[in-house]
Amino acid sequence: MATAYMKAGDFEKAEKLYKETMQKCIAAGRSTDDESVIELSIKLASLYAGTSQDDKAEAGFKYCVEVMDKAVAREGGLLEADTNTLALQGLAVQSYARFQTKKKNYEEGIKLFKKSLDIAREVYGADHPQALVVLNDLSSAYVVSKNYRLGIESYKEAVERAERKGNMEDSLVAFNYNLAQASILSQEFEAATSFCNRCLELANNLKNPSLVKAAEQCLADVKEAVDQKSKEKT
Repeated sequence: MATAYMKAGDFEKAEKLYKETMQKCIAAGRSTDDESVIELSIKLASLYAGTSQDDKAEAGFKYCVEVMDKAVAREGGLLEADTNTLALQGLAVQSYARFQTKKKNYEEGIKLFKKSLDIAREVYGADHPQALVVLNDLSSAYVVSKNYRLGIESYKEAVERAERKGNMEDSLVAFNYNLAQASILSQEFEAATSFCNRCLELANNLKNPSLVKAAEQCLADVKEAVDQKSKEKT
């Protein structure tokens, strides 16, 4: 229900419901570091992050990551810990990484995304959709920190793995779109056009009007960037 309130934009009701559910878990005998409580805490911290309550978000994410790091260490580390414990650790780290990147703490965000990627690959495998989502996040963090080369390399890896995995057309549209936008920023316009065209091809195959529109806008973005570059030369 709290998730429904979040989607509806009723953050006050969502926050109240998350807190009530956590209190019920604790009243039922679960500790504050129980995984069910930590999962709720991650959701609550994400709510705070999305409503500019940064101090609460920071404290929440940091607590969740610290608790899950200790839990994984107790179980023998990345290669020995229970899969569910690792998956929750990965979620906590990824969520904290997104928050740090949003706050323009790029170095810390990238470090956390790398950690989350290692966890996702251990739990799900390198070509699993969840691992590719984290790889896409890492790529985006590189790009917003203006490390275009590493961003483009990581996006390309995401595309290659998604192509190999198969049945990931929606994700491939997003990855190619992101790759195109990163190429525009690095002024690799020919490559950007190629990635936009790949987006359009995939979107047409999916018969998805909104994705087709996004791909067409991608091509328009390339043209605008090329025109702007030409004006700067004159």
